[in-house]
Amino acid sequence: MVKSISTARVWFLVWVVAVFSVVSAACTPKPVETTLSPVWEITVPAKMPLWLAEARDNGDAWIRRATEHGIVYPLEIIDAQGKKAGELDLFQIPGRYGTLEPLLHWPLEKGWLALDQAEGFVPKDRGSWYQGQRIRFESLLKLIDRQGRTVWETPGPASIGIAHVDESLVVCYGKDPRLLEGIASADGYRGLEYASEVAERYEAAETRVEVLDTKTGSTLSVFDIPNAQRPEDIIDGASIAIEGSGSERLLMALEHQDDAITGIVYYDLNDGAIRQSLNLRDILPDKRLRDERHFVEGVVALSDDGSVSVVTREGRVLWTETLRGSTSGEVSSRVAGSTPEGLFMVVYTPGYSGQRNIRASLTVFDAAGETLFHVDELEKVIQEYDDPLVLALSRSERPGLNELYVFKLSGGTVNTQRALLPEVISCSVSPSGKYVLARHRSTQGIRLAMYRITG
Repeated sequence: MVKSISTARVWFLVWVVAVFSVVSAACTPKPVETTLSPVWEITVPAKMPLWLAEARDNGDAWIRRATEHGIVYPLEIIDAQGKKAGELDLFQIPGRYGTLEPLLHWPLEKGWLALDQAEGFVPKDRGSWYQGQRIRFESLLKLIDRQGRTVWETPGPASIGIAHVDESLVVCYGKDPRLLEGIASADGYRGLEYASEVAERYEAAETRVEVLDTKTGSTLSVFDIPNAQRPEDIIDGASIAIEGSGSERLLMALEHQDDAITGIVYYDLNDGAIRQSLNLRDILPDKRLRDERHFVEGVVALSDDGSVSVVTREGRVLWTETLRGSTSGEVSSRVAGSTPEGLFMVVYTPGYSGQRNIRASLTVFDAAGETLFHVDELEKVIQEYDDPLVLALSRSERPGLNELYVFKLSGGTVNTQRALLPEVISCSVSPSGKYVLARHRSTQGIRLAMYRITG
């Protein structure tokens, strides 16, 4: 699939434009020398469009050709020299119900999680037409190793979703699969088409949460939470000083109503007991909240009017600030990461109202609400990790070039790297933030180039 470029080929140029760190609003940025060093480059022919091109640590990468005419192509592994080191046809591993759905964005030491689900449909009469609601009424969650073998499999909730994955715990949620027991499908064949009674049961039922051991797949706990709540993440109980939590890990769930976040509830992972809750509708009554993030001071809450609020775990609003440029129209925003020292990043599009070519902005706040860093005119925010680290592209004044930004919060410092690259279609940053894989246009197809961030 890929053809390596000769090492004698001249690498396209990389210019470092600016690198600096900010530790407080009053500090003068201190220059830090750094470069983007080319590691390898390969060409993917134009007739082979890519669905996945992801940078991994140590300079290797995963790539996969897009599905065409029903053909699903294997995952290819490219090593640190730009050579094909192997492939894994995860999508052709047979499942009990059909083709497995691997979760490639959550790689584990032993391999990947994969979903194996049975599906049915509930038709809804819309007068002159019917709308089908897909029901995933049974599921298996599996761990697949790098040779495509099943390490373990365990039944999961129906309509399964994944809230958290790490090397010790998997938290999934959905509906109790027993909801469909005793209900026959409309055509007598379970799994093809169901009556509206199924949809009514699903919509009214509580959300089932299951906590699994990542190593073995064994079930550690099962509990239900209200249907209006959705599991969001796992929080260290010691970091939020909730009485009785000790150093236990807690499940943070968001409550939704009318397409807005109205509350946060912290559950004990062992038994589902509520440790703490916040009614955000009462605390911020005039705000329509779209995103939030667990924070050292409490919770960062983002509203669609462009405001940023920090709320303590006792329900007190510490401060509210307005994002720059968000004076009119609905603002689409999200928290891109935070640090225990009190910094957090917000990525947003000012005045968002559905237009195309909207430029994004990024702001870094400290715990007191001071703006430490701000940048506008980001063409696209490519990728982010919980380090926290954000990769973004911006258009350069020089024709045929893009500015590549790497934003990272480290302790109480904002580290920002900016470099000029030949025009980039898209790019990916490795989990450690040390490698960047960029897609460049070429007359032969797509050039994939791996860079190492040094300095």
